[in-house]
Formats: sequence, C-alpha cells, structure tokens
Amino acid sequence: MKFLNDFNCTARLCGLIFLFFSLWASTAHTQFNVDMVIQQSRGKRAIFSLGVERIQVGDILIALDEAERRKGVLKVIKVGRTKGLAQILKGRALEGWFVEKYIAKSKKRTRSRPRPRPRQQQNQFGDDLNDEPAYSENDRDNSFQSSPQDSQDDNQDSSPNKRTYHVGLLFAQNKYSLTADVEQENGDIISSAMSASALSYHLFLRTKLYKNFDIIATLGNETYEATESSESGACSDTTACFTNISYLTVNAMAAYNFKNSFNPWVGGGIGILKPGSAESNAIEPESVTTTMVFLVGAGIQYKINSKWSVPALLKYTYFPPSEGVATSILSFGGGVAYSF
Repeated sequence: MKFLNDFNCTARLCGLIFLFFSLWASTAHTQFNVDMVIQQSRGKRAIFSLGVERIQVGDILIALDEAERRKGVLKVIKVGRTKGLAQILKGRALEGWFVEKYIAKSKKRTRSRPRPRPRQQQNQFGDDLNDEPAYSENDRDNSFQSSPQDSQDDNQDSSPNKRTYHVGLLFAQNKYSLTADVEQENGDIISSAMSASALSYHLFLRTKLYKNFDIIATLGNETYEATESSESGACSDTTACFTNISYLTVNAMAAYNFKNSFNPWVGGGIGILKPGSAESNAIEPESVTTTMVFLVGAGIQYKINSKWSVPALLKYTYFPPSEGVATSILSFGGGVAYSF
C-alpha cells in the first residue's frame, strides 16, 4: 500500500510538471514566432515579427538578406505582442529578410534558431560569419560592412533629407460639362447644356509633404468637343450649340495618405488651365482665358515592388462661377509610376 501511495504521488507530481510545461510552451508558441522576419519596410522604419529571443526597446538588430549577408542595422523603438517596430540606423531592411539581435557583452550574435548555411561561407572580407564582431552604439560606423554598391545605396538611404519621388504617366477618362446662357436676338435667354467625353494623358509626380501628407502634381493636355445632347434652339434653329476647346493643365493636390498596401488617399488642391484653342457658337471664344480651378480627389497607389507602383485616381474639377457659364470636369484614370 505504501508503494502504491508513493507511486500515485509521484505520478500526480509528474502530471502537474508536464501540465505546467505544456501550458508554458503553448503560451510561448502563441506569443513568439521561431524567426524574426521583416514584414514591412517603409522609409526609415521596419516592422518585424517577434521570435523566441526576448526583444526590448533599445535593442540593436542586424538585417540579413537571403544569402545571410549583413545589410542593415536597426534599433528597436517599440515592442508589441507579436510584432516590433525598429528604426533603420544604417543600410537597408527589406521585406522577407531576417533580423537578429546583437549582444555586445558576449561579443556574439544571437540567433532565434540555427539555419543551414553553405560550408565555409565567408563574407567579402574573408571572415567567417560565425566570428563577426558584436555591435554597439560606440562603434556603429565601424561594425557594419558592405560592398561598394551597397555603401552607395546606404548613404542615400541614411541621408536625413532623403525623399522618395514617384514619377509616371497617367491616362484619364474625362466627363466635361458646360452650361451656357445664350442671349437671343429678341433679348430672351435660353440655356444650353453641352457635354463631352475625352481621353487625356498626364505626367504624374508624387512625394512626401509632411508625415502622412503627400503632394500630388500632374501636367497634361485635355481636348473637348462638347455638343448638346438635344437641340435647345439656343444657338440656331438648325444647328446645335457646340464648344471645342483644348487646355494645358497643371494640377497640384495635398493628399492624406492612409498607409496600407494600397496606399489610399484623399485630398484637394488647385489647378491652372491654359486654353490652347477655343471655338464655340454658344460662348465668345475670346472669353476663354487662363483659369484657376479647384480640385477634390481620392485614389490609391498600389505597390508592385520597391520601384514600381500603379496609381489610380478619381478627381472632380470645379470652375469658379462665371456670368452665364458653368463648367465642371469629372475624371477617372490610372497609370504606372517609378520610384527613386
């Protein structure tokens, strides 16, 4: 009986220990991934998934590319439950790269789990990757090594005045609407509504203005041949009213960027329309002059990779009121942009 009692106590104790470690392992597994991987990189900030290594604010990390070459140095500025936010101090940190923690006291680089690597793999300086020196704040400029091309890229990325520009070409489908009050010979006023649909092309430029605000500018050419959908008799008993006009357009909008994978934005601004030619039997062609207009728009800029993206926008152009004439343009378009 004593033996059975001892056996039962031992079994219960083992069961409690097993249950404790099972719960601990389950909790650790839900809070940490095996590797720390960069999930998103934008500007000088990078979001990475947490691994088994405990990470705290202020820790120094190193970014490794697919070939396990050192490419960047990061400093942790925020730690969440499953993700962390780091500032890129030097070099680059692209999506999909691994990050590893440095411990200056031990003079070793710690890794969340060992990964197989080619035999006798060495960096460009002939040093084995296992013997790389530790990183500390005091030797930040000396601990990171890269190729000449990477050094040139790193100098560009680490510049405090670094600004990314997106340039490209946009094609837009425009709905042009013009309403004119036409005075008759007897003094009566008849209103004529004209409209036209036309395709236009524009050069596109986008860059950061301040924090979440960007500046979007376009330069293009728009040509409209507007006619009445039904004859009003305002211009002639036998001829419908028409207006043929072409514009050189320069637009600028301040856009609030919501910053996700599609980069949606909303904004507003102004534009300058300079007429190139004008012909109409409803309005005086000489009255068509350079005009400042008001813009309201929304759009996206989907990122294909680090260099190419697809912008799309919906824009409304409002012309200031003019005596006897009301004009507006609704545009929808898209294109391609290159980032540098």
